[in-house]
Amino acid sequence: MRSVYDYFDANPARFARQKSIMKYVWYLLMFVAIAVAVKPDLLSYIPADILAKVPANILANTLIIRIAFGVLAFILLVTGFLTDGGVKNKETGGTIVMRHYYKFSDSENFQAIAEAFKNDDFAFVASCPEDGGQPFCLEIYEDTKAKIFFLGLGFLFDGPEDFEFQFKELKKSESPENYKLIKKMY
Repeated sequence: MRSVYDYFDANPARFARQKSIMKYVWYLLMFVAIAVAVKPDLLSYIPADILAKVPANILANTLIIRIAFGVLAFILLVTGFLTDGGVKNKETGGTIVMRHYYKFSDSENFQAIAEAFKNDDFAFVASCPEDGGQPFCLEIYEDTKAKIFFLGLGFLFDGPEDFEFQFKELKKSESPENYKLIKKMY
């Protein structure tokens, strides 16, 4: 396991990936942009009062229109590709949202942080300073409906070979103090 998403994928009885309608909206808009890039005459179907706001020399130059809509189509393609519907917790009916990647500034001290995480010493984990540029991090996901944190501790990139990704579920009902500590981390 390399991330919390790997845990979700490994437990299909409990978690389901949701489809996003926005992914299809981005792709539909991309096809419209491609159509305008191929045939700029389609802009003539836009009401004249809207087109009046665009300088005439730009509308007359089909090369600019083709390039602009080609770039827009590429941006929409990437946006559609990166759009994710999220994960649904089948047991609670809640949607799981990514809250934060807490990147520890003291990556050299990862063994102590990992030991504290393993022993549920979240006071120590929360007291470690954060630095956005380090590869050792705590992934924080939350099921807001059931008040459950899904936590993953590991390296964003390849870490030491002897280090294994660690995962925990933290329920507010079972440990309200630790739940509050994690909540303060994002």
